[in-house]
Amino acid sequence: PPTPALSESLSADALVVGAGYTGLCAALHLAEAGASVCVLDAHAPGWGASGRNGGQVNPTLRQDPDELLRRYGAERAEALVATVSRSADLVYGLIQRHAIACDPVRAGWLQLGYTPQAVDALHARARQWERRGVRVEL
Repeated sequence: PPTPALSESLSADALVVGAGYTGLCAALHLAEAGASVCVLDAHAPGWGASGRNGGQVNPTLRQDPDELLRRYGAERAEALVATVSRSADLVYGLIQRHAIACDPVRAGWLQLGYTPQAVDALHARARQWERRGVRVEL
């Protein structure tokens, strides 16, 4: 759709800065909840990193769950881990609900290790996610 530059004053319940996947998802959920929403971005929707991600849906974090627990405490860390572990469900749910023609394939994803230390770290990571109810195969 056309995305003209904002050229006049505008009133909205929510302003979302950034039209990448996260910003557009937030705007969609706000609008579905009845809020009037304005999305601002310097470029067209999906122009930046969201449009260059290769199409993978990898529900993971940079830090492992136990590290997040040490850094942020149980309440904050476990809430973040739970949200991330369900993030693929959100993506595929949006695709289905809005009949987005993108040929989605949900078949899992891989993490690889090339050294014994990296493989040990992957095993530890897998155990951390399994303890939180995420299905993992080694």
